[in-house]
Amino acid sequence: MNMIYSKRLAPEHPLPTAYKDSWNALQGVQARSEPWINDYADFNRFFLVGDSAGANISHHLAFRTKQSDHTVKIKGIAMMHPYFWGT
Repeated sequence: MNMIYSKRLAPEHPLPTAYKDSWNALQGVQARSEPWINDYADFNRFFLVGDSAGANISHHLAFRTKQSDHTVKIKGIAMMHPYFWGT
């Protein structure tokens, strides 16, 4: 199962808006509000994927789920051109 979402972008929506949007999307998956999700998704094998700033957000989400009582288990992260500690 793939989940693709859109986050609000700067400068119209300054940080941490994109991080909050991403966390809310993951919370939506955890809520399992759509019955078909329970039939097709394996919540013990969840991967996060991001490119550039999205890679940074994926990294952030992985750590945040570890520090919470999140039921979605992050199995791995694929980060393309992650942007850390910019100049």
